Amino acid sequence: MLKRFENVYNLYAERGFTSILEKWKKYASFLNRRIEVTSLNEKLSGLALDVDNDGALLLRLEDETIKHVFVGDIKIKNKNKRF
Repeated sequence: MLKRFENVYNLYAERGFTSILEKWKKYASFLNRRIEVTSLNEKLSGLALDVDNDGALLLRLEDETIKHVFVGDIKIKNKNKRF
């Protein structure tokens, strides 16, 4: 595992975040699902749309606004339902 992590880290160091972003998104099981994000200051609920080039989660809130979330714990609200 550490060797694989080192390979990904080296790719990131040489080419930047966008070089690993698309591959990382394939493993992000929370995308296109209703989630709850909890941070120190707030709790948000909505649809996980994407991860942007800065690494922020794009979350569509119930009022249809898009929030960029950089830090928080994610809980998938309905594990069987994708949007």
